[in-house]
Amino acid sequence: MSSNQETTAEILKVIGNHSVVKLPSRQFPSITLQGDTFHVLISTIRYAIDRFDTDAEEAISTLESLSEELKSVLSEYEQALVQHGFELPYRK
Repeated sequence: MSSNQETTAEILKVIGNHSVVKLPSRQFPSITLQGDTFHVLISTIRYAIDRFDTDAEEAISTLESLSEELKSVLSEYEQALVQHGFELPYRK
């Protein structure tokens, strides 16, 4: 896609700091995240990595919490796809 080309996205669902968006050039909708939310995800992963040597239990707990948050986002994504008549782009 050319950087001069105008693109219109269809917003299927807005959920807090992320949304489900369908770009015309893509077969399936995407999950979009706010930049600061993405930064927090990376920082959380980095925190867990840094803790593994000194406090593996804390690291695992942090990653489990992050996994639950991401599962929630994925669930919202799946619901939005079903509501708008899309199949999931993966097998469950």
